[in-house]
Amino acid sequence: MTAETEDDVLMRVMYPSKEECPDWHDFRMMPLAEFICQYADELEDYFDEDFGAGFWYDLKKGPMMIICYVDCREGNHMPTDIRTKLKKAGKARRNKMRDKWSYINPMNRILGYIAVKDVTNEKHPEKLFSLSAICSTIYTEQRGIGKKLMDTLIEWSSRMGASDLVLEVANEWAGMECEEESDEESEEEELDEESDEETDEEYTDTYFHPDEGATSVIVNQLWRKCMRKTPDGVVVYNLDEEYIADIVEDYFEGEEQEELWEGYEVREVSDNPQGHEYGGEWYKKGKNSSVCSRLMSFYEMWGFKEDKRVNLEFGCFSIVPYPSMRLDMKNFRVLNDKVVKLQ
Repeated sequence: MTAETEDDVLMRVMYPSKEECPDWHDFRMMPLAEFICQYADELEDYFDEDFGAGFWYDLKKGPMMIICYVDCREGNHMPTDIRTKLKKAGKARRNKMRDKWSYINPMNRILGYIAVKDVTNEKHPEKLFSLSAICSTIYTEQRGIGKKLMDTLIEWSSRMGASDLVLEVANEWAGMECEEESDEESEEEELDEESDEETDEEYTDTYFHPDEGATSVIVNQLWRKCMRKTPDGVVVYNLDEEYIADIVEDYFEGEEQEELWEGYEVREVSDNPQGHEYGGEWYKKGKNSSVCSRLMSFYEMWGFKEDKRVNLEFGCFSIVPYPSMRLDMKNFRVLNDKVVKLQ
């Protein structure tokens, strides 16, 4: 079957039939750029930054896609218990609560989002998508957001003709002996970027490119949706803010690739993996950490399975031995215009 174009898939995923999604006018999936265009006035009023109000930009096309699950209903729709607390709170506390719960802060309308990247490369020339992030806010009474996001991700990947959907589970341990090499790579990338800035001529396009202030707001607000509280009240974040910043930059500034990129080098692992290798000491510490094990269990519910080939052979991930997982998209088909899982 010939894969649909990206525009076709966007239309089907973002604009389903009433039968498929009866509450579509209240809750919608939409690309982040479309959300910003639709709520630019409210964003500028609340954050006092430039979000391009008054202009309608084309939807950004590139390797990274950020799809948001948005509450489009009019009004605030705060839970009753939060409204009660607001009435009893002092001014400072009311402002903090509104910033987290109220749609006066328009970014609170984003109940969750997924970031998926096309990482097809010469090592894996079949269409390959990587789930970079999946997050949902705790500041809502809506439930089942994670399921809606994952269903959308699988539908998106299937309609785009992906052979595999992959991910790596980040943690604080896996990169312990890879940091020096990563730093060197970063320095090389920065030098390349500076060189490009010096040689490239000024150009304009029809996409929205947020300035530093707007970008800072977008990154911080998306990062907050990764926040969770442990049973004893400790605040934890599933992802680093810097990681979200990289995703946002890739989304707004990444360009469509006309040719396959080379991909990371294929690596081999010894029978007795060293500390920095996949299966080694730091890999095991990361995999056994509470956050990593919890996330892996979540992905396993959706059919993802750990597969070291993703890290070592697929060419899509760096040398850092994060646990890598794969969902075989050959198990899904578009039948009668619906994505179904084959038995």
